[in-house]
Amino acid sequence: MIRAAKNPLGETLVWQLIRHAVTTHFSAVHARWRDEGERNAAPALPTIYCPNHSNWWDGYLCMVLARTVFHHEPYLMMEERNLARYRFFTWAGVFGVDRDDARAAVASLDYAADLLRGHPARGLYLFPQGTMVPNERRPLRLYSGAARLAQRVGRVRIVPVAFRYTFLQEQRPEAFISIGPAHEVTADAHPRATTAWLGDAITAELDALTADVTAEHLTDFTTIMRGQSGIDRAFDRLASRDRRASRRLAQADGVPEA
Repeated sequence: MIRAAKNPLGETLVWQLIRHAVTTHFSAVHARWRDEGERNAAPALPTIYCPNHSNWWDGYLCMVLARTVFHHEPYLMMEERNLARYRFFTWAGVFGVDRDDARAAVASLDYAADLLRGHPARGLYLFPQGTMVPNERRPLRLYSGAARLAQRVGRVRIVPVAFRYTFLQEQRPEAFISIGPAHEVTADAHPRATTAWLGDAITAELDALTADVTAEHLTDFTTIMRGQSGIDRAFDRLASRDRRASRRLAQADGVPEA
């Protein structure tokens, strides 16, 4: 398996790449906490974050969360054949898993458990669906990896997360993240029961996120990253200047301001 190869310089370089890509392609990234107590909590246990997986950008959003929201030491499980092509991601804590090889998959789970066990300041991100699937597909079909990892760690928190990408009022799309309440899992929890709970929890986050974004009920969201200005904002600024100039000319000619 490909292991994480964290180092400060490499981690900084990968973060700069991710930040540039996200701010170039998105108008903004917004997040909300369904349990506000989680927002500023310092976890007493290591945490496994389990987002849905619908988009190429999902791994980048995990790193945005780790860097701008949770400020913990992140690790991310990635399909090994993809990581082999972009091995520099190991500098930021990414490691590989080969789901087609049962022995290799178990080795990755054991490695991940060693990373988390006894390290409450660490967070590990994995995609239980294992592959990219449209947000609307139901039911969610999850691998049991997250549950089996939790069992190996012994005592850990699992947090369901939902990602959604949509166009609203900007030229570029916006990314929305809904962070669900944490669920503590112990070594005696049955993987099948944990996987069933996780599937229901991610589905609930996705459905609530879709409903709120579609209805533009966005007051609960906090903008955690703002993108670069698009051509729409440039036009808005230009139009604003033109309107101000027109008002000044109208007032000079004695025409009432609209």
